[in-house]
Amino acid sequence: MKKTILSLTLLCLTYTITWAQLGLSLGYANFNVPEWERAIGGQEAMFDVPLFKLASRVGINYRLPLEKVRVEFLPSIEYLSSGYLFRNLSSFGEQAREGIELNTWGAYLNTKVYPFSFKADCTCPTFHQGGKVFEKGFFVMAILGAERITSDFYTVTDKVETNSKVSDFAPSIGGGIGFDIGLSRFITLTPLINIRYNGRLDGTHLLRNAPAEPLVSSAWQAFGGVNVMLHFNQ
Repeated sequence: MKKTILSLTLLCLTYTITWAQLGLSLGYANFNVPEWERAIGGQEAMFDVPLFKLASRVGINYRLPLEKVRVEFLPSIEYLSSGYLFRNLSSFGEQAREGIELNTWGAYLNTKVYPFSFKADCTCPTFHQGGKVFEKGFFVMAILGAERITSDFYTVTDKVETNSKVSDFAPSIGGGIGFDIGLSRFITLTPLINIRYNGRLDGTHLLRNAPAEPLVSSAWQAFGGVNVMLHFNQ
């Protein structure tokens, strides 16, 4: 029985590795929540830059191409991390600092369409597709997903750390463009940019002085980075 289970497990792993087309995306995003920035800027004299400028984003994705047209589905899981340090403070010999951190986990269904080479030669990657480099490499992308967004206002001293943390679930929709560079039949390098909208997020807990009304803001993300796709089945 144990040998049977082991054999089936090895068979499944072999099948997965054989047909896998896995990608890794890396880049930076500007997470823009304008109402948060205006409200916090009014309370902090040293606040003079966007809250979450140059947030880092990393993700993994899986390629699912259609057979007869160049449309690819790219389900992905991504993580974004950013922070803003308000100030370093000293009081009675203690070192202290205050700031805001923001982290997101998201699941997305990305849809890539290649408008200049819409008819597919095969389900193979760009390296094997026919046509000129730009025509077969350029694509537009639609993004649909959901994110768990956690924002945290913190104060840290030598003796104690205090946090005011809230998590929201928000839809994420967006679009972008990119360009596939087929380095070989096994590797595709893709520079890409996109913009995403996250709906409205509550940031009341981020203020030191409680406002008369909840601090709610729409959120936008502008992303630029690269995706590296490995094609194990080619």
